[in-house]
Formats: sequence, structure tokens, C-alpha cells
Amino acid sequence: MKTLDNALQILQPLPNEHFTEIKGFDKYWISNHGRVLSWKHNIPTFLQPSKDREGYLHVRIYRKGHSSATLFKVHRLVALNFLKPSPERPTVNHKDGDKQNNNASNLEWMTQQENILHGRLNGFITSKAKRVTVIFNDTTQITFKSIAEAANILLVSKSTIRDYSEREIVTTQLLKNVEKIILHYN
Repeated sequence: MKTLDNALQILQPLPNEHFTEIKGFDKYWISNHGRVLSWKHNIPTFLQPSKDREGYLHVRIYRKGHSSATLFKVHRLVALNFLKPSPERPTVNHKDGDKQNNNASNLEWMTQQENILHGRLNGFITSKAKRVTVIFNDTTQITFKSIAEAANILLVSKSTIRDYSEREIVTTQLLKNVEKIILHYN
């Protein structure tokens, strides 16, 4: 029988690391340090989380009897399993602002407004871009007052402007004449 004790004999836990079974997922455990343990092919292994666009770590885990995986942010798994849930405070906050520090001691429940205020007061949330410069293939440049204005004029979404501002080369057909997009911050 697969047990946590068997797994921990094979894998070395970190100092002061404690595991609990993830509710509803009988072959997965989460630690208070944010590590997810799985039995893959009857071998205990730590899942390697991926990073999403916002910088949060997430893992895919399978519910017994289901063939498709469920995507979970690691900090939410830690909070749900190690912190007392708060229905009036459904947002998990990283106290130190580090989205990859998923230690239970670094997490707390907040409202969305409290989380945003915490981020602004501690400098974790920076001001939004004020101007957008679009450099076209013919080296023409146009500077817009905002992401919204650039998106409106170029007939694309604001998220397209943000996404392609982070890339060296613009590859979407919607922006085929654009070489580069630069966001200017205060």
C-alpha cells in the first residue's frame, strides 16, 4: 500500500516539512513548504511545478477515476490544506510578495481589496504603463498614451499589446507590420 511514510523513506523531506493528503486526490500530498508529492507509476516523486504568466507556480493533478488533470496553483493548495479557510477572505496573499514562496508561514487569507492594498503599500504592485511605443517594420514609430489607446487603434486586445511587449519579435498576424512594442512605466 502506498503511504506517505513509505514515500518519505525514499524522498528526503526538508527541515520542518510536514505533508498532508490533498483532499479529494488520494495519491497526492502537499507540504507546508509547497512541494507536491505524487505516486507516479508506483514511485513517489515530487511534481515539478510550472510557472504561469503571472509568475505563480501551478501543478496538474488527477482525481481518482478521472482521465483529465485539474490545474491548481500551489499557493492555494498550501493555504487550503494548512491554513484555516476564511469564506469572507477567499484570496491567498504572499506576505513577502514572492509568488514562488509557497511556504505556509508566508501565506494568509485576504479579500481581493486587501491583497491589492498590501501589494501597493509594499511595492509589489507597480504602476501601469502610461505610454506604449509601437515600432513598425519600416522603422516608423508611434507612441500612444495608453495600452487601451494602442489596442483600440491597432484593433487588438489590451492583453495582446501586453503579451507582445514582452517578446523580441511580434509573431501574430494581427500585428504583422509591427516589429516591436515597448511599454513605458513611470
